Amino acid sequence: MAKNSIILLTSSAGVLNVTGQAVKGPGYYGYSRGILTTAISIHNFVGRFYLQASLSTNPGQNDWFPLWLEGTAPYAQFPFDPNNPTGDNGGDTGNYAWTVQGNIVWLRGIVDRSYLPLPQIADVGTLQSALINY
Repeated sequence: MAKNSIILLTSSAGVLNVTGQAVKGPGYYGYSRGILTTAISIHNFVGRFYLQASLSTNPGQNDWFPLWLEGTAPYAQFPFDPNNPTGDNGGDTGNYAWTVQGNIVWLRGIVDRSYLPLPQIADVGTLQSALINY
């Protein structure tokens, strides 16, 4: 089953932390192969992006788990290289994509900056969009 891109998150402008609405994954439709590609577009972004999944048909708060995008953590953290950011103000700018596999029923995207010491909106840039395709 191939679908068009589904929006996980829209712009994070003006907020530090945001959890996107749950969207149906391939497992919701009974497809077990579950190859998913997520892509984000960021501008001067400082923070973490999580892709979370649930196997529950009606997920509660404790039914979500992270899909590991990077090998060392359950999130992608920006800037990737704090000594060499690709954007202004110490953040990264660009488009990034990851592929994961699983029989996922629901998906959601999360921007988290709670680990930053006293972050200011003007200093952390924007996740412009997060999309999922399967």
